Amino acid sequence: MEENSSVSDLNALVGTSGDDDDMTLSVLREGRGVTVVVKGEIDLMTVARLSDTLSSELAAAPPVLVVDLDGVGFLASMGITTLALAEREAAQRRIDFRVVASGRTTLRPLQITGMTDLLDVYPSRSEALSAGGSCSRPQQGH
Repeated sequence: MEENSSVSDLNALVGTSGDDDDMTLSVLREGRGVTVVVKGEIDLMTVARLSDTLSSELAAAPPVLVVDLDGVGFLASMGITTLALAEREAAQRRIDFRVVASGRTTLRPLQITGMTDLLDVYPSRSEALSAGGSCSRPQQGH
């Protein structure tokens, strides 16, 4: 499924958490980066787990941290706030923070709130992982 074979060859599932049926998180080591794959709903009941996972991964200081939202069916405002806070922490730690959001459920709220001006948003995980340095923001204005 991955277009970049060197990335797919290095994929390693690090952990999955799914304490409730509303959201599951999978942490993958992919090449030089870490990807947090989110599936389900990001709302008041699940946002703390997402925040804790992102904080933990940022503390490990990978060169690149990707948050893949393509499996998200609902993105509440507190989820957007969590992404903004994680981006700020990543910038302080000099970590490239990238978000995958291609569907209306995730990309549209990021556009409406102006978060596509702050976050590096990509249409796919492979593009997010293979991108060069930060500040490319390919989804701006879409």
